[in-house]
Amino acid sequence: MKTFYKLTRDVHLWLGLFLSPFLIVYAVSTVLVNHSVKPGAAAPDIARGPYDVVVPDEPDKVLLAKDILAQLGMTGEIGGVRIRPAEQRINFPVNVPGVRRQVVVNTETGRAIVLTKRAGVLSGLVYMHFAPGQHLVGVAGNWLGMRLWHWMADATVYVVLLLSATGVYLWTVLKAERKTGLIVLGAGVACFVLLTVGLLF
Repeated sequence: MKTFYKLTRDVHLWLGLFLSPFLIVYAVSTVLVNHSVKPGAAAPDIARGPYDVVVPDEPDKVLLAKDILAQLGMTGEIGGVRIRPAEQRINFPVNVPGVRRQVVVNTETGRAIVLTKRAGVLSGLVYMHFAPGQHLVGVAGNWLGMRLWHWMADATVYVVLLLSATGVYLWTVLKAERKTGLIVLGAGVACFVLLTVGLLF
């Protein structure tokens, strides 16, 4: 039991320390979202170009956009690709946390314009907050940087669950803290139940 306790304590401590920067990202971005703060919204769009590009004959929209990005020497997470044959135009967003770009390609002239908004670090944190998961099936996670972030976001959830479980175990082992722990745990459960019942029913 002593070995198991020590192992649990070490896992709880070291994983908690490892995870703390990721939790800070979510904490800061949640405060911004809850208070409707939109950092970088007033930053100007800077147009660059035109650049000469060859529009590939590619039916897959993401692969088409990746080909154009490679010609422009750019990387980032590609959003929804819009192809408008009647307007002879292709446009799609390309995001890197803190920097938003919109690529507009004239398919008749083979010229591309890139609109860049440097929204800053706080805007990047908000973007990363909403980025985890496959929100756009077949589109999201098309950039290696965001795929890595998706994996770390999932890992954060699992580790938080593990920290909760090990925290409860470590508390039960400390006999002197059981009464106080029961009061705090009970208060937390009561608040959770009251809030969820109030929201759901």
